[in-house]
Amino acid sequence: MPINDPVGVSMKPDKPSEAISDIADNKTMIIAKLTDEMPISPEVNTESTTVKEVFEHYKPTVNFSFKDKNDAPVDEKMTFTNVGDFGKVGITKKSNFLQKLEQDKRDYQSFSQIVKSNKILEKVMNNPEAKEAYIAVLKDMINELDNSSK
Repeated sequence: MPINDPVGVSMKPDKPSEAISDIADNKTMIIAKLTDEMPISPEVNTESTTVKEVFEHYKPTVNFSFKDKNDAPVDEKMTFTNVGDFGKVGITKKSNFLQKLEQDKRDYQSFSQIVKSNKILEKVMNNPEAKEAYIAVLKDMINELDNSSK
């Protein structure tokens, strides 16, 4: 039902829709390689008419190899189920390694905010000798916690 604004221009209200709509019957979708495996021969798939059906049919999967802080390889296999999986958030959700890195990043940012808002701690971090002493105390606390849990 059109909505009339004060100027007299007729406008249709916005309808909620998916980010990706179905492919029209008179259109063709070309799919690129989304997996590590090379196809033996090109495959024509006339059955898939939606993006969801394409993902269900081809099940794109990629093997990733990351390096941890010790330069050790961390291998992961990711299967993509929708277009959103290809963004930063989607890939991070599918990777335990990237989730850990994201959590570490949040922890470091949180600690940085604590240091910036705590004047005493900020003075300790700006004084090299006090900083070394603080780090030594933290290491002793970590060792104590590690030993108490064994």
